[in-house]
Amino acid sequence: MPPAVFVDTSAFLAFFVPADANHEEACFLFEELRGARRPLFTSTDVVDEVVTFLRRRAGTAAAIEAGEALRDPGALRMLEVDPRLRDSAWRIFRENRSPGLSLTDCTSSAIMLDRTIAEVFTFDEDFRRLGHRTLPGPRPLLRPRPARPAPAGRS
Repeated sequence: MPPAVFVDTSAFLAFFVPADANHEEACFLFEELRGARRPLFTSTDVVDEVVTFLRRRAGTAAAIEAGEALRDPGALRMLEVDPRLRDSAWRIFRENRSPGLSLTDCTSSAIMLDRTIAEVFTFDEDFRRLGHRTLPGPRPLLRPRPARPAPAGRS
């Protein structure tokens, strides 16, 4: 069986929000993962973040549409965050000082560690800082400058 992938809030938002800077990449990567039959996992906490964000920014209809898609058991497996995982997540939260790290990121990390899921589909750099392999992978901090054309020769 191909290795599982945990899907983070940022990947879902990029997929569901066409104006998101990562929308095309998210659509492409979801297609690739499905084509490769990679099992996709997420958590109830991630789904909560996604639908709440969409309701506030895109409206109730968009939130409901996304929520229904995420609740489809044929699309991915949604995992509950039980008290044991919440305790693990809280330890991760306390030990990491990154200001962008959310408690939901920590519950996702705890699930990945518990289930030995090595990769996370995310556009959030905090997962790399927590030691997880990310899809689509690390991004350079600075984009390379385009090459300058060679000076034209004198005639």
